[in-house]
Amino acid sequence: MTSLRSAFIAAAILALPALAVSAFLSPERASATGDHTSCFAVGSAEPCRLHNFRPSPPKPGVTTYWIDTDGENPGVAGCHIEVRGANDPRRLPGGRVFGELCHPDERGRPNQILIESNPGANVIHPHTNDYGHPYRISCPRWCAATQPGSRGSCLEVTVIVRRQGEEELRCRSARCNCTR
Repeated sequence: MTSLRSAFIAAAILALPALAVSAFLSPERASATGDHTSCFAVGSAEPCRLHNFRPSPPKPGVTTYWIDTDGENPGVAGCHIEVRGANDPRRLPGGRVFGELCHPDERGRPNQILIESNPGANVIHPHTNDYGHPYRISCPRWCAATQPGSRGSCLEVTVIVRRQGEEELRCRSARCNCTR
């Protein structure tokens, strides 16, 4: 009971009040519905996940396969690239691409929350029913935890991906930017 209580308290400390997100409207973006509580711990427990996150345009009822170029690293902007299959890392012809993105916090302050795709860098992974489950990262909290004394915000950038044997790819993405 004590460990369960400790886990609950830790989750409550990490969680910010619910963030209302309805859609990200760029073709390189994705849309989401559901609970959008943010946290700063990458790889932490389920409360940090964003559910019902789907690339645009959606492919409901289909399992799609993806590679994330940066893995779970809020300090690096990355792209999520749709690939041919579970064992084929080549880009799907006409496949979708989306980057990480910035979003306001629960108070409406812009560029506070990073929607961070996952899992590890260059790992093929499925999106069952075309849904992914990225992390919600509070950039101010992540920067304070990883670089004490720093302030943080989410910064939008363009990422250029060069994969062997494929054309150069650009996507609009984002990362946490820590400053002193």
